Amino acid sequence: MHRSNYAVLLFVLSITLSIGCQAASQTDNKQLNLSNWTKNDYQQYSQYYEIEHQGRTRNVIVFAPPSALAKNKAPVVFMFHGSSGTGEKFWNISGWKEKAKDEGIIAVFPSANEYCVDKGDGSGKKMTTKWDHGNLEKLVCEQEIISDDVAFFRLMVDKLITYYPADKNRIYISGFSNGGSFVNRLVMEASDLIAAAAPAAGFIYVNGPPVEYIPVYYSVGSEDSKVVDIFDGPIPADDTLSELDEFIDIAAQYTTALSLEPTVYEDVYQPYGITILFYKSLIAEETNTFRYRVIEGLEHQYPNGTNHPLIAADFYWNFFKSKGKSRHLSLLPKSS
Repeated sequence: MHRSNYAVLLFVLSITLSIGCQAASQTDNKQLNLSNWTKNDYQQYSQYYEIEHQGRTRNVIVFAPPSALAKNKAPVVFMFHGSSGTGEKFWNISGWKEKAKDEGIIAVFPSANEYCVDKGDGSGKKMTTKWDHGNLEKLVCEQEIISDDVAFFRLMVDKLITYYPADKNRIYISGFSNGGSFVNRLVMEASDLIAAAAPAAGFIYVNGPPVEYIPVYYSVGSEDSKVVDIFDGPIPADDTLSELDEFIDIAAQYTTALSLEPTVYEDVYQPYGITILFYKSLIAEETNTFRYRVIEGLEHQYPNGTNHPLIAADFYWNFFKSKGKSRHLSLLPKSS
């Protein structure tokens, strides 16, 4: 496999802040499913873009409601989908466009490239979307050329800051499954652009230290089929979690990468489970933290109020909103 080493930093579609009904005209129903949309804010203020990057056309949906555009600088949340998903899918199901409308956030839903991969069950190969989380070259077919998704993220941030009232000090990232693993990679390789990160149901494939130390909030379902095998059963959603060798090994990957003391933590009970909070940095002057949350009854899903009573966009925004690149972070446990 070979990684592309060139980039064409060009927006194919012209970018404008004069949004409204023209948003629907920038795409068609096959690319962005408008068939069940009514004339509402989500339709009016969603823009579909095609970006040429490293010889491929990348798709991005930007939701910028009036509550965000009215601000001099609006916070930005990137939502990275999982394997086989798209930005459109998580525009629909993640809950972030609804949260963006309520809170004045610019929400961004990019799509990963599609690659040939081995199915892993001996039945052959398939085409599927995947982010390069740091281990993709071991999964794709031999002829595939892997795009630099970290560079693509940096490009998206640059364009958002240029064409939208985006606050460069309040850029947040979340991702699910393969997208959660990609968020872990961005924490290590692009944290100079990020104020806080929230991976869900992903793994960590890239070692630290990060470019900059930022707070990270990981969540996973107690019934997550991708993780329960590690624990030989459902993941405990109570204070017995921190005593398990399996959890200690997983947490050590993060505390080592983030330079946190692995033996100093606090159990924080929350609705539908528990969060283990690691808050003592081994680096002077750093105040980064790591949260590991287990959500009782959740399977391999990004909770959205329909698949589970909790909504990730709600508790992640409670975590994000007090974090910024230009001010110190609180060491105190949060309820989020």
